[in-house]
Amino acid sequence: MDEKKSVQTAVTDISHVPAVAIAPPPRCYHRLESPAGGICGELARWLRPGRDWFAVSYFCDAHRLDGDQLVPVEHVFRRVRVLADLLITGVATNAPLAQTEAVARLEAAIRAAGGVLDVHGVRSYMVRSAAVPGGGLAFATSDAPE
Repeated sequence: MDEKKSVQTAVTDISHVPAVAIAPPPRCYHRLESPAGGICGELARWLRPGRDWFAVSYFCDAHRLDGDQLVPVEHVFRRVRVLADLLITGVATNAPLAQTEAVARLEAAIRAAGGVLDVHGVRSYMVRSAAVPGGGLAFATSDAPE
């Protein structure tokens, strides 16, 4: 079966997959050969058909192969939703200004990573930093978030 027919078959077979309006761009699946491994993850423009509609892979310009095809407007992808609390210091003590700037900064970072920010709410509180025993100020880290 030629690749064009493979993509057409895949489009036909995806009719039962839910369509979404918030669709982040596809990202490159190229596996890196570094000691740590990993995935390229850059924005992708190319599709590599798999054996089935759910085995399609996407690739950036740098990692595409000759047989890869441009990603069509309608394509299947796995959309990942991460539920998390993000804590960021406001740029001002004024709540609307601090919250608006924080969301804009986060949206830019998420877009640069190939994602789409879907804000469900924003809250902020006036707080004070607490000195740690023995003096000094402690900043949150992934090992000690509070």
